[in-house]
Amino acid sequence: MHVYDPPMNATSLLATLSTLCALAVGVSCTEAEREQTPDPPPEATAASTLPAAFDCPVTIPNASTPPGQRPFPTQHGNGDLWVVLPIDGKALVGPQQYAGPLGEGAAAKFGVFRADPNADIVIEGRRLDTAASPLEADIIEGYDGLIFQAASVRFPTLGCWEITVHGGDDILTVVMLLEES
Repeated sequence: MHVYDPPMNATSLLATLSTLCALAVGVSCTEAEREQTPDPPPEATAASTLPAAFDCPVTIPNASTPPGQRPFPTQHGNGDLWVVLPIDGKALVGPQQYAGPLGEGAAAKFGVFRADPNADIVIEGRRLDTAASPLEADIIEGYDGLIFQAASVRFPTLGCWEITVHGGDDILTVVMLLEES
């Protein structure tokens, strides 16, 4: 049986990433909003589960659409940078995505759209609900001159994560909750 596999364009890649990427991302778009993000509680441990009293401030997608792309309800952006998020801001992570040293973390593809196709993308992040090593991101080569940029993101533990995407001078900060499925 042959299944038609159309060429991958940015729109179909966006839809594929939203399906395949188990990322829940909430976004605050300004420096003032990022400053309102709470620091991890000092009494928290490095456990992969959320402390009972911590409410992860995930952002629900605003459906902001990158230039030239079809509207999609899981897109979220600020006019300069966009990411694809789960509709409720939460990602359920299964065993096939575990990546931490003790099998606690998660790895996923992470797609970024940028208004400036020549802006270099940098992704960094920290866990909000407890102390943890920072996330690691690999920016995939071969997307020069395109508004889409693929990346691979590895979270050392599950939990509530703040991710900051830099695209040249533009910044988009996202908060996502990774939970075990």
